[in-house]
Amino acid sequence: MEVSNVTLAAYIDTLKEFGHDPSLLVSGTDLSWDDAKNAKKKHNWEDFVTMTDYVFDTVGEEKALGSINKTGVLNEELSTIRKMTAAVIRPENIYWFFCNFICKYMYKNVKFEYKKLDRENVQIKVTINEGFSKSQNFIKAYATAFEGFPACIGYPDAVATVENLEEHSVINLKLTKTTMSWNPFKLMKRYLIGVVSTSKLLNEIEEKRYEQEILNSQLESANQKLLESKKLNDTLIRAIMHDINNPLTLVRLKTEKLKKSKDLFSTKDVDILNRATNNMNNVIQNLRQFHIAQQSRQDETIDLEEAFTEVQSVFNYHLEEKNLTLEITSTLTENDKILGNKSIFITSILSNFISNAIKFSFEDSAIRIHTETDGKNITISIKDTGTGMQEDSLENFFSESISESIQGTQGEVGLGVGLTQALFFIKEMKGKVQVISKRLTEHPHDHGTEFILSFSTQPPVLLIQ
Repeated sequence: MEVSNVTLAAYIDTLKEFGHDPSLLVSGTDLSWDDAKNAKKKHNWEDFVTMTDYVFDTVGEEKALGSINKTGVLNEELSTIRKMTAAVIRPENIYWFFCNFICKYMYKNVKFEYKKLDRENVQIKVTINEGFSKSQNFIKAYATAFEGFPACIGYPDAVATVENLEEHSVINLKLTKTTMSWNPFKLMKRYLIGVVSTSKLLNEIEEKRYEQEILNSQLESANQKLLESKKLNDTLIRAIMHDINNPLTLVRLKTEKLKKSKDLFSTKDVDILNRATNNMNNVIQNLRQFHIAQQSRQDETIDLEEAFTEVQSVFNYHLEEKNLTLEITSTLTENDKILGNKSIFITSILSNFISNAIKFSFEDSAIRIHTETDGKNITISIKDTGTGMQEDSLENFFSESISESIQGTQGEVGLGVGLTQALFFIKEMKGKVQVISKRLTEHPHDHGTEFILSFSTQPPVLLIQ
């Protein structure tokens, strides 16, 4: 926003003075009446120009300028201007103070440049930044308001004339009286009031600056989250396209074969077609589960023995397909539990690691799960003797990027989000993960992957958002 709402105070009083409904000031703008009355808020320049023109059109230029001259700088809403007047003695200093301090707070797109020609003449150049509408009514209003500035400290009004040039406008101010006799006691009182008032003004400006810094920080954080969300969405789309393409191609080829001749369509073709459709369904279900899991609370006590029993029943069919053994050992007691969402722990953490182990394990091998505790942390080891992880897959895992899906030992495919999803929820549970992986091509006699998960026995309650 470019303009402080304190600038609207004179407009509101002008409409009231001539019997018009001040709430209509916001007509044609994006502001509400309550927003306009709040002197601590801001509005954009185009809305300000619209409101300025509304006042001039409604009451007429002569009445508008006359009212602004009387009420503009003396209005109670314009507290910042009233405060700074007590700190100065000479009338031209008011313009200097306004141009160098007040206007920078009130306007983000307008530059007021002060120049003292001599003791009785002051010149103020007003430049509206490129890209913003030029408003002659705005210049006229300020010229009139500037005439009344000296009255704030007991001097006669100045006389203002305006020169409108192509790139800027110049307001020339003629001061009719520049010196006054001062009572020393009144002068001291005014000086003390000025010091206090100026101090309050500077504090207000500092508070505004601090509020702006907080808003900037929040905006930066929101932008970062938006970028991360966009990155994740883009990666998900690429992963889905990749993982759907292969089985979809198989479906297309087999259906074309079936269309040409039913006799040529073998049992093997049926199995391939069935596997392809299952793979596509798994991709969709994995994506759906990831979306649902992000909204879940983390506030349940999880019994790991029950969780392992449940996850084993889920994967019995897949284990039997490859003739794999799932070996579960533990040194935990019935009091050793972790805190989290049981469903998410099973479906989005354990299931993803076990599914990954099954996918890259060879037939007739074993997947081993072992749990233990040191009293403060519970450690879960999930180890297979499969093909091992590629280097780029490991890098993507720890950077929370989604790897391109790699086929398993029997051609299995997936969305590629499983391990990334698992890491996401491990972090939400304040857990840690370590990976030890040896590639088959580099370690032909000692290969496989081990994921070591670590959770505090009493983690805090979390809400995933």
